[in-house]
Amino acid sequence: MEWWDFKIRSSRVRRRPTLPRLAAPVLVALVACLGGCPDPIGQFDEFSEQLAKKPLPPAGDCGPVTAQAVEGTFFLALATQLDPPRPVIALAEVTTDDAGMAMTWQPLAAADRQTPVGDPIVLPPAPIAADGTFTVEAEDVVVAAAGDPLMDAAIVAATITLSGTVCADFICGDLAGDIVEPAPITLEAGKSQFAMERVAPGDDYPEPPPIKCVGDLAMLVDDV
Repeated sequence: MEWWDFKIRSSRVRRRPTLPRLAAPVLVALVACLGGCPDPIGQFDEFSEQLAKKPLPPAGDCGPVTAQAVEGTFFLALATQLDPPRPVIALAEVTTDDAGMAMTWQPLAAADRQTPVGDPIVLPPAPIAADGTFTVEAEDVVVAAAGDPLMDAAIVAATITLSGTVCADFICGDLAGDIVEPAPITLEAGKSQFAMERVAPGDDYPEPPPIKCVGDLAMLVDDV
């Protein structure tokens, strides 16, 4: 059974780009070349073949500009291998001091992804490396039943480990851990991932939110 599970605003839609950064310059060059290149379609087909062979970036690669300190509120999606498009959602308050980056998560109701449910989850501080990477482990993590998008049962984890990269407005990477309730399961890094997108006070929450560093989004809340 499953139980865990860019921003649609009222007036506009925002999506995190899914094409590699090389794609846009190549498309511009292709348009400029239509009048003078001998075979622009052939060149584009060749580029597409090369692009298909290009490996995806690692789970923790959220962008070229990383940060060693971050402050603010982030919309957090924890997507497990059970059903990634149906993540557990929380608001994360993030601070950084000499001990590293610290986070406090407030789980949100699966029914609307807005209403706080249960007790906050406090993670210990984790140092951020020069390349923006970090690893943090929390113990005895509990998400109230209303935050479970599938079974409406409390989720209890003996351990949760996040390994990822900090960018200015986006934090993402791999999720691992050991769940003990409502059923025992080991979360596998790579198959389970997390993504955190910065939100401002009074701003709409990302809907549907990103669930990994590149590309994938959660299901719309109305479809969960």
